[in-house]
Amino acid sequence: MLTLAWRTIRGRMGGFVGAFIALLTAAALITGCGILLESGLRSNLPPQRYAGAEVVVAANQSLELPNVPDVSYGDRVRLPADLVPVIENVPGVEAAVADHSVPVSLASGDGVTEIAGRPITGHGWDSASLAPLDLTRGRAPETSDEVVLDSRVAAHADAETGDRLEIAVGSAPRSYTVVGVASRSGGLREPSVFFTPEQAETLSGHPGQVDAIGVIAADGQTAATLAPRVETAVSAHSQDARVFTGADRGSIEFLDIGTAKNTLVAVAGSFGGIAFMVALFIVISTLALQLQQRQRELALLRAIAATPRQLHRLIGAETLLVSATAGILGAGLGVLLSSLLRDAFAGIGLVPTDLPLTIGAVPMLVAVVLCVAAARLAGWVSARKAVRIRPVEALGAAAVQTPRLGRARAVSGVVTLLAGLAMSMLPILVDGDTATGAAAMSVVVLVIAVGLLGPRIAAASIRLLGPVLSRGLGVSGYLAAANTRGNARRLAAAITPLVLAVAIASVQIFTGTTRAAIAADQAETGVRADFVVSGDSGLDPGLAAKIRDLDGASATPLVRQQVRGEHHVGGSKNPTTRVFAAQGLDPNGLADTVNLDVRDGRTDRLRGETVALSLAAADILGTRVGDRVRLHLADGTAIRPKVVAVYGNGLGFGDITLPHRLLLAHTPNGLDESVLVAAEDSADRDRLDTALRHLTGRYVGVTVRTPESVGAAGQDQAATQGLATLLLLAAVFGYIAIGVSNTLVMATSQRRREFSLLRLVGTRRRQVLAMMRVETVVVIAVATVLGSLLALPPLVGVSLGLTERRDAIPAISLPIYLGILAVAALIATASIMLTTRLALRTRPVEGIGIRE
Repeated sequence: MLTLAWRTIRGRMGGFVGAFIALLTAAALITGCGILLESGLRSNLPPQRYAGAEVVVAANQSLELPNVPDVSYGDRVRLPADLVPVIENVPGVEAAVADHSVPVSLASGDGVTEIAGRPITGHGWDSASLAPLDLTRGRAPETSDEVVLDSRVAAHADAETGDRLEIAVGSAPRSYTVVGVASRSGGLREPSVFFTPEQAETLSGHPGQVDAIGVIAADGQTAATLAPRVETAVSAHSQDARVFTGADRGSIEFLDIGTAKNTLVAVAGSFGGIAFMVALFIVISTLALQLQQRQRELALLRAIAATPRQLHRLIGAETLLVSATAGILGAGLGVLLSSLLRDAFAGIGLVPTDLPLTIGAVPMLVAVVLCVAAARLAGWVSARKAVRIRPVEALGAAAVQTPRLGRARAVSGVVTLLAGLAMSMLPILVDGDTATGAAAMSVVVLVIAVGLLGPRIAAASIRLLGPVLSRGLGVSGYLAAANTRGNARRLAAAITPLVLAVAIASVQIFTGTTRAAIAADQAETGVRADFVVSGDSGLDPGLAAKIRDLDGASATPLVRQQVRGEHHVGGSKNPTTRVFAAQGLDPNGLADTVNLDVRDGRTDRLRGETVALSLAAADILGTRVGDRVRLHLADGTAIRPKVVAVYGNGLGFGDITLPHRLLLAHTPNGLDESVLVAAEDSADRDRLDTALRHLTGRYVGVTVRTPESVGAAGQDQAATQGLATLLLLAAVFGYIAIGVSNTLVMATSQRRREFSLLRLVGTRRRQVLAMMRVETVVVIAVATVLGSLLALPPLVGVSLGLTERRDAIPAISLPIYLGILAVAALIATASIMLTTRLALRTRPVEGIGIRE
């Protein structure tokens, strides 16, 4: 059968090209998402500052729960400093060196926090031996006001030994003397400043704790022999301590890689599912059109006594050959696509520019298997009608197309349509994030329903448009109406991919804009403060107290972080976690500066180990006022605070609100993000403004702004992830565009005999072109209207879910919406009209004899 299938493919190469392209690009898209996902799970950078340490001891930086993948906490999880002498006493250890890391800025102008896109970091000079770094000039720091600069920082600051340099941790500057310049062969990824070990520990904000401990082996010892002994020693003193060797040391040195990996897993995983569903839809519709165009051939085979089983085997062999070849070649293209996506993600700041891709065989193998399975499924489904018809009726049935659907397909289409509409309106009946997510995903169900009901929808559309075309557009309109009326299945094949493009793009983009608009509105209306003091590198916690000392000022410090909350899904015994944007607020003066829209409880009780939750967080965590919830802070600390309030402005201020002191103690360096300042009723606001600017002028990178400039909680991260979503959506939309173009080219190129017959009976070339222009307009009009209608229920459901059913109108950007329609129209016009012009180059007497 494979030999016969290969001969069929060679004889109808043009007919299989469309299916090949659809499968090729599907495999590339799936492979690209798979490589990003695998990179998020396995990628690592080799160590640099820890390269000279055979073993590195650090706390586990990931949360481990049963039956769920480990996830990064988000910030540095530290170890007690008293582990250093324990490790030093292990046989075979020459030295155990504690490392502290603290973000610093060069206090020139508004403060320089980055060099070449990498943050400047401070460390203790003793950790330089772990790289190792060599002093090229000067000496090691000996007092708390002395520093050594790495060569890159020295060059940027134009500093030499003996110079005085202003360096700030957070917003508080201090003058240091440069006593040395150090460098490492190959350089350092992060520009570094080195203090005395004691000063580095003080500046870290976490005395008595260390970021990591580098272990230098004695002569004759290796990592393989030393690591088990170190692990035995530290496990007796700390359950959180882990031992890292080889490339795993890089994961401890570069925490931003771990955060980026979490992001890649989340983004690639979610979009990988969408990409697969879109690819499956395009592949099925393309193969269905390809088999539809072979109806006469299949009918002839049935007429000469070919059995249904034989035809199924033939079609299966054909799809196996085409899909396997396309899948293997497409997997290779997917490697290139993953590299392009990684570079694009790095360009918007979602991942570091040096995040390496892990290119393994698994994503490629999965892509090939899925493409082959999708093709076989599509071939079997599409061929059922052709192979089940009685031989005596086969040729007659192949010559006529009707919009009539089989009962099973019609019922499935109606049920799917109703299910999609029910999903989109779920937020009307059910509160919470799950219902909102279901509403957003309902667009996929609705598009599948259109695919099932496509011929009937096309026939209904042409019944409405036919009279207008026939009467208002002359010969070309009459011909277009007649053609579309008599070929509803062909029209449906052209319309459905365009509907998919318009609907998916609209829902994905405008769900994000709706969420962002609601969050911005909550942040704007919820901030009661008159001024907002913020710093590029954080604020000294004592600044809020100094602001309170100003006449007529009430101040509330604000710190933000990500927190993971444990919850159970569907009654499962094993918990899973969800990331929430959290904020720490001081209850003193809170009512004067922030309106959280409290629905239950009281925020003035936000003291000690307590928490206030948004409505969404309370729903996800399954809790209410008076209950306790299990949270994991970004430094790995697990707490069980008591819920004292539930509030409505979760999108604007974060889903979790903790006492300021509690959250501040678990931030990387104990710095505030901003201070909200309210003027008392009797205060002179202009004088307060002047006093604030005079006070903050002593600090580095600190600004006084109006409350309108305050962004929603997690706004920057949401904006970056929104851009990542758009990039992935562009890749998916590009695939849809290829699928749409492919389908339209296949549908149009098959009509060469029809065009030749029209010209032989007297129709002019320009009339044929005019007829095709009218058909193109029909395809675009029906697809854009239908795609827009399908996108509307999901978007309304999302808006209702996010606003607690107060507002059903989503935030739709008219320019973006028109851009989506314009791109869809451009693809359709180019695909149909260019193919038509190529088909019309064939002389009519030759075209009428072309075999199908």
